[in-house]
Amino acid sequence: MRGITKKTIKIIGLTLLLSSPILSLDRFFAGLNIGHSSLNIQLSRNLAINTKDSSSLGNNDITAGLLFGYNNMIDETPLFVGFEIGAQYHNLLTTKEENTFPPSINYKTTTQTNSSVTGILKIGILVKDLMFYAKGGTSYTNWKFNFMDLGALQNKTKLKSCTKSGKLFGFGIDYKLNENWVIGIEFSQTYYTPIKLTHSVGDFKSTPNL
Repeated sequence: MRGITKKTIKIIGLTLLLSSPILSLDRFFAGLNIGHSSLNIQLSRNLAINTKDSSSLGNNDITAGLLFGYNNMIDETPLFVGFEIGAQYHNLLTTKEENTFPPSINYKTTTQTNSSVTGILKIGILVKDLMFYAKGGTSYTNWKFNFMDLGALQNKTKLKSCTKSGKLFGFGIDYKLNENWVIGIEFSQTYYTPIKLTHSVGDFKSTPNL
């Protein structure tokens, strides 16, 4: 698999500011978000007799999570910097079943993830009640990559479970509703290194992006 490409749009990002006189600046904040996630996988295989193949798979689901952070104005400018730590839940699964000949193999592979923890840095600009920003950071995500030989009597299944860090990039806009609440929308994408699995019938690789 090429990797899991996860595209997440925060449709609702309500942020409660803790005793904040202005728009989530120079204060700590906590909040929640809900949105849409897309998982994109590049799956590749190299069977024992050197039969190669590559294919793209995808899946979509609702994502929800919590966040905690701090924004700080840069003196005498409309610019600000900040950080966020967050946790996301997403139930994303891709499955591929294939029959090959030669060799004659009927197999199925699945790639699954259900949670991520992120740490990001932000830089942006304040324009009246709007905050425009870009962000970058790291996402730690759990993965399960499973191979099953559907025609074998023994040694049918091989499972690879791991946690991978990915490079996260994105941008967003926040809008001040009142003294204590902000709503926003953002887009982010995370790139991971391949997940590799070796079975007696060959080598398999999944490369995810979220």
